[in-house]
Amino acid sequence: MSLQHFFLENQDFGSEVEASADGSVTLSLSGDDLHHAKVLRLKPGEHIGIIDTKQKFFEVEILDFSSDLIVKNSTKKTNAPFSNCRLWLCAGISKGNKLDDVIRACTEIGVYGFIPVDFARSVSKIDAKKEATKNERWQKIAKSAAMQSGQFAIPKISPSVNVSTLCDQLSDFDCVFVCWEEAESMQKIVEVCNELKVKEEEQNIAIVIGPEGGITSDEVKQLERCNKNCHVVSIGDSILRTETAGVVASAIIKFNLSC
Repeated sequence: MSLQHFFLENQDFGSEVEASADGSVTLSLSGDDLHHAKVLRLKPGEHIGIIDTKQKFFEVEILDFSSDLIVKNSTKKTNAPFSNCRLWLCAGISKGNKLDDVIRACTEIGVYGFIPVDFARSVSKIDAKKEATKNERWQKIAKSAAMQSGQFAIPKISPSVNVSTLCDQLSDFDCVFVCWEEAESMQKIVEVCNELKVKEEEQNIAIVIGPEGGITSDEVKQLERCNKNCHVVSIGDSILRTETAGVVASAIIKFNLSC
């Protein structure tokens, strides 16, 4: 079973362990994270995983949790497991809180970052005055999902962009998958992933999903022009809701990349 993970935003745990006389350290958790730990009813003797400010992972044993969470190191410090595939989901802005669910589920899958996109058929638009508030909520959702699912990093949430800006951002990516209902076959995903997964260098891979109503043919052509390694692909015969498509595409591509 994967350990419950906590992210230390302002604490170099490794240094504090070395400086501690008895090996015990009080974790510097945010108020929300401390509340979350209490909700989990963590008890002395149980183990949790923590990632400190130096991106070091520790499995620790809880010594006391009467007020603060006091732990001792259980294993040697290690770097978070390396994956050479960084998956970015470029998801069409949709109505209501659908993108909340996409970010939560795709974080659990292991998506590295998210770029909300304002497509031509996006019914909902993000008010510039509310952008920061919405981004902050999405970041909290990503952090909570990363903790729950045992991820070793909190996904990055980029500011929302239009298609032209997205194309600029994707021009340097190693690969772009545009998921489009008019694409003919899923086989292209398998073929491209087989080529990508043998490479050892770090790769940024984008998955583009449209909003309700999908991506227009002009937008697909625009995305194809922005990157020579752009592939228009199908993720199945069914017409999926946008919030379903983002999760399905991420899971299919991550599975085929074996990362």
